Amino acid sequence: MHIRPEQIDDRASIYDLLCQAFPTPEEALLVERLRESGSATVALVAIAEDDNGEHDVVGHVVFSPVELEPQTPWPGLGLAPLAVRPRVQRQGIGSQLVQAGLDACRATGAGFVVVLGDPVRARALVRRAESLQGQPGEVALLNAETLALLGDPGAARQRLAAARAAGIADTLITSNFSFRRLGLLSSTTTAAGAEPPAPRTVAGHPPGG
Repeated sequence: MHIRPEQIDDRASIYDLLCQAFPTPEEALLVERLRESGSATVALVAIAEDDNGEHDVVGHVVFSPVELEPQTPWPGLGLAPLAVRPRVQRQGIGSQLVQAGLDACRATGAGFVVVLGDPVRARALVRRAESLQGQPGEVALLNAETLALLGDPGAARQRLAAARAAGIADTLITSNFSFRRLGLLSSTTTAAGAEPPAPRTVAGHPPGG
């Protein structure tokens, strides 16, 4: 399997994938509207061989511009939808798409990424992320923000401590609007002129991945 930007020839397969992964065609139509409006800033597909040896689109993710209130000094992107074909779900394809998407978002200059979804799936994503190997500091930082926004400051502080212990720069933590707003930092001062943090998720996880 490999991940690459979507191409025009992928669109019929993407539409079919989204209709399989979700109960209604609404997400497939949403992706079409995002493309038509020029808002699909990052759109990636996961390609794998099917049972006949043909290349098939087995996963898809889109990131589009969002604005937060109050406004942040950095542009942000929203992740939705994320979908994986039902026959290959629970094989890590969605997680790989998200990671590749975050790397692509970073290249666009995005300072944050909002993931739309419900609290139950958000907690499931936290558990899944912590079960994977690699990048423990980055995972802890992302999960700290997710848990803070879910109203679990104690668990969020534990992840912040883990992120610091794993070597995450303190500027990435203190520049986080959610941590400051929710009172999770000992200091609310951020150095002037600091670089925007790497893209990070700040909410739950959408269905379909």
